[in-house]
Order: sequence, then structure tokens, then C-alpha cells
Amino acid sequence: MAKINQVKIIGSLGVLIEAKHQGIIPLLAPYIDILRLSKAHFGEDLLAYALTVVGE
Repeated sequence: MAKINQVKIIGSLGVLIEAKHQGIIPLLAPYIDILRLSKAHFGEDLLAYALTVVGE
């Protein structure tokens, strides 16, 4: 549905990065730690890059 309605798909990590950029969350790192412990797989390089993007 998102593609049909031309909504940009950014995923859960993208949502967290955007929340950090908008000041909704003060730090991304605690959420990265939660993602590391989750059953979903996020590569360490991707998680490290996300922290770099937001300056952490």
C-alpha cells in the first residue's frame, strides 16, 4: 500500500533516526541496544552507521 500511495518506506531504523533528528528522542543509542537484543537481525555495520548519522 505504501508503494501504491507513493509513501517513502524507511523501516524501523529509519523511523528512529528521523525521531532523533526531530528531537522526539534525545539519544538513539538506547534504541540501538534494544535492536541488538531483538529477534530481528540488524547488521552491526548498519547500526554503527545509524549512530554516526545522528552524531552519536
